[in-house]
Amino acid sequence: MSIFSVDVEEWHAPLSHRGIAISADQQRDLHPEIEKILALLKEFKHGATFFILGSYARQHPKTVRLISESGFEIGSHYDEHVRIDGLSRDELKNGVASGVSTIEELIGSKVLGFRAPFFSWNDHLPDILKELGLVYDSSTLPGFSFLGGRRTRSRAPHRLDNGIIEVPVSTFMGFPISGISYLKMLPFGLVCFLIPKDYVLYLHPRETCQDLPRLNVSLKLRTLLYARQDRTLPLLRGLSGLRQFQSMEASLRSSGFIS
Repeated sequence: MSIFSVDVEEWHAPLSHRGIAISADQQRDLHPEIEKILALLKEFKHGATFFILGSYARQHPKTVRLISESGFEIGSHYDEHVRIDGLSRDELKNGVASGVSTIEELIGSKVLGFRAPFFSWNDHLPDILKELGLVYDSSTLPGFSFLGGRRTRSRAPHRLDNGIIEVPVSTFMGFPISGISYLKMLPFGLVCFLIPKDYVLYLHPRETCQDLPRLNVSLKLRTLLYARQDRTLPLLRGLSGLRQFQSMEASLRSSGFIS
């Protein structure tokens, strides 16, 4: 099982959460970056799941439709790019419902999966997903992370008590190895050694963009946003030569979690 996933949000989403504002001339349309990712997926005949923010979908409906019409699964990435761990049950349900309904109205099909921004977690989430008719969640990073979130001993897909399927992203000895933001900093040979047989990959469209506005931010954020962007697509091509990737839905169906 190798799963390819993309978290779709504005390039400055990690900044907005930290209260860092950007000006109008610092906006970037990520449609060209998404086209690059779609072209690579089609070239290697991969499946993929795109987790899309409701707010992004409302601003860029043509991009969302392009992803869907290209044959790729679309899941929800919540309505706004905020941590969900501090939300009340009603706030969380309203945000999940809004994000899901926005996408479903655009693509004309049902959303099955969810991933929270920042891999944040809220104990109300599984029941809310169940109530709204979703099938699986991928908000768990079972290891070290600056982002916080839910910890779990199980690194493989598993059912929660209420029947929602949980699909954790991949770690190696407790360290995250799913995100391209981590992998692009490593030699390709080491990447090949680290990734497990059952592997969940995730990236953001901004990670293929080499002309993001340069802001005076912390070293951590500069590394996240700007470091080794030129390595992202070659790295994805290298991994594509090693693995055949699927969408979350296709992988869960082939493994019997979804009938």
